[in-house]
Amino acid sequence: GNNGWFHIGAPADAFGILAVGAVDHDRRTASFSSRGPSVDGRVKPDVAAVGVQCAALSPWDAAIIGVNGTSFSSPLVAGAAACLWQLHPDRSNVEIMDAIRRSASQWDAPDAEQGFGIPDLWRAHLLLGGSDLTGLAGSKVLQVQPVPFDDFFVVELFTGAADRVKLQLTDAAGRIAWQAEQVVDTEAYLQLRVQDEPLQRLGAGVYVLQVELGGTTLARQVVKAGR
Repeated sequence: GNNGWFHIGAPADAFGILAVGAVDHDRRTASFSSRGPSVDGRVKPDVAAVGVQCAALSPWDAAIIGVNGTSFSSPLVAGAAACLWQLHPDRSNVEIMDAIRRSASQWDAPDAEQGFGIPDLWRAHLLLGGSDLTGLAGSKVLQVQPVPFDDFFVVELFTGAADRVKLQLTDAAGRIAWQAEQVVDTEAYLQLRVQDEPLQRLGAGVYVLQVELGGTTLARQVVKAGR
């Protein structure tokens, strides 16, 4: 036919391997990324990585071009696995793959598009070193995507015992430019998509995002893109 096969096939459905799907730079599943699960109900793909508009060298004129495919997301995860194995040479390939799965963004709620989600190399490293993920509560884990942001941004963090999160953007003069508050689940890794009209109207520039969580304030510098 004229349309590609929508679901995963061999070798992605094999036992003992790590099948990698593709997402774009906003973490959305790529249209061409094969969906799971396997025919016997296993979670597939296992994880996902960026496979849309990846930088590559053109074979015609040596220019840098954007290319798409799981042929580009898979090497990213393979490289991450190689780095982890170099850091933990005493671990087996099975343990490396397990840590990658457990470090991923939706480990507790896998789906048929991104599997266990997008891996976090630092979390996988801590897992292989015997750290409990809940111990990250004290390490001020806070990630903000995309960089720069325009209409929205996604805050990824561990809530610990906190049940409410306060977010605030301040400008270079320390003035509050935007703020919001949200109820969250305790002891959970969250990816909060923040999007409202005041944020969209915010002028372009460099801001400091302050996140207050359970009496602790975390901060990251962020950039608001212009229109």
